[in-house]
Amino acid sequence: MSLWYIIVAFVFFSSIVIVRNTRTTKKNLPPGPPRLPIIGNLHQLGSKPHRSMFKLSENYGPLMSLKFGSVCTVVASTAEIVKEVLKTFDTECCSRPYMTYPARLTYNLKDLGFSPYSKYWREVRKMTVVELYTAKRVQLFQHTRKEEVASLVDFIKQAASLKKPVNLNKTLMKLSGSVICSVVFGINLKGSKLENTYEQVIQGTMEVVGSFAAADYFPIIGTIIDRITGLHSKCEKIFKAMDAFFDQSIKHHLEDESIKDDIIALLLKMERGETGLGEFQLTRDHTKGILFNILNAGIDTSAQVMT
Repeated sequence: MSLWYIIVAFVFFSSIVIVRNTRTTKKNLPPGPPRLPIIGNLHQLGSKPHRSMFKLSENYGPLMSLKFGSVCTVVASTAEIVKEVLKTFDTECCSRPYMTYPARLTYNLKDLGFSPYSKYWREVRKMTVVELYTAKRVQLFQHTRKEEVASLVDFIKQAASLKKPVNLNKTLMKLSGSVICSVVFGINLKGSKLENTYEQVIQGTMEVVGSFAAADYFPIIGTIIDRITGLHSKCEKIFKAMDAFFDQSIKHHLEDESIKDDIIALLLKMERGETGLGEFQLTRDHTKGILFNILNAGIDTSAQVMT
């Protein structure tokens, strides 16, 4: 019982600090709906935030301010306002806010998708366009995609001849995983660290990245809330599974110098400084962060297939 008293007292005093900080930091913001203490306008989002914001904009205008916990936001609701905002404040609006769990999964934002707009982001983006995602490189692995698709067709034919049902969701997801593992990581999904958990990691990553993280909106107490809801532990479980898979793939490349054409081999060259990246030097965490982006692209593809 004493533990609960401590938690309640901690939350109470943290709330006082948040409210005081809110009162002392007044900004010249557009009009917006009234806010509740601590949570702000979070209670007005509903299950479909985009629709809720549109309804609010009908009362408060196409440019309105909302507050989610301790985070102030400005919402533009019409194409004309969005165009004007992005034209006038392009640099200020082109970045991403810091998000706790995407930062964890991307080795503290050392990737491309979640990294804030900066000189590093521009250099990595240029590097990926010039070196990683070229038409020549896509064409180079055409035979791998053909082999995996042919294997899938043979599997379905065999199942049909035996009158066995096939779960296409899982089968197509495994196809996506097999192609990604071969093209990017240079290893087969079968026998890898993700062989038995690929589907769970994919689903879990989408859930973690798309979940409401209290830590992003409520200083101090948000971390406690995420631990209670299980979001923190889910993120850590996924991170450890992916990290072990990345380590396995990188170790495979370091032990077999004959692998020269896939993406990990190129990233390792960048680590060694054999390929130019401006003034930045890739570290192992940068490599893993970029690999997470590539794996995440496969996750998006798999999700579209499943839906």
